[in-house]
Amino acid sequence: MSKVTLQQAADMAGISKQAIRKAVKAGKLTSDKDEQGRILVQAGDVERVWSRKPVTSEKLVVVGDGTTNHSALVDSGLQGKIDIRDKEISLLKAQIDDLKSERDDWKQAFEREQEQTRATTRLLEDQREKAEKGFWARLLGR
Repeated sequence: MSKVTLQQAADMAGISKQAIRKAVKAGKLTSDKDEQGRILVQAGDVERVWSRKPVTSEKLVVVGDGTTNHSALVDSGLQGKIDIRDKEISLLKAQIDDLKSERDDWKQAFEREQEQTRATTRLLEDQREKAEKGFWARLLGR
């Protein structure tokens, strides 16, 4: 069976090179190193773990006037990935909004706690009026 580099395996599976590297470390793919020190994996293992997806499954796009525009070919595999990424982005944006509101709640709670601490400190301070120093204490600086 043929051996391929990490980048070639990533291109075959339609995923990132880092994902292939993680699969090698996790033991999902068998690997060897060539004489240049590059990691090589079995092409069959890549196909086994990630079934090969057709890269050229294109469809024609119909233009608004009903004619078919042959220059506007869209790769459905890529469009599916784009749709998935858009959903992930919207979920991450919602998560960011939740985290921002949670941060604001924590900030308000901290400010309330800080004000309560200041009020407690004011209560604990000596509230008595200080007696004025006598003549001799002022004169001698005591």
